[in-house]
Amino acid sequence: MTAIYDAYNLLSTMPYAVMSAREFKSWCGTIAEVGIKALFSGKQEGVSSRWMWKDYSRERLPAATRVDLQRPFAQNWSSVIPAEAMPRA
Repeated sequence: MTAIYDAYNLLSTMPYAVMSAREFKSWCGTIAEVGIKALFSGKQEGVSSRWMWKDYSRERLPAATRVDLQRPFAQNWSSVIPAEAMPRA
């Protein structure tokens, strides 16, 4: 029983959510603005725990800063990645 309590306590004090490296890079500005604990705690609250990150940001953090790290490197990527494999914005 102690192990279950310890796991619950860890998750409540150190909230987490899964995101891809690409999503994380775009969220760096938001994390700097609101703080990582506020961002991940909010993602776990209520129905937002089932939302994709894009939906969560649109509904809960509409004015937050997003970082588009793909745009500055698009020309470099296009020299090694075929156009049909390039991610679409």
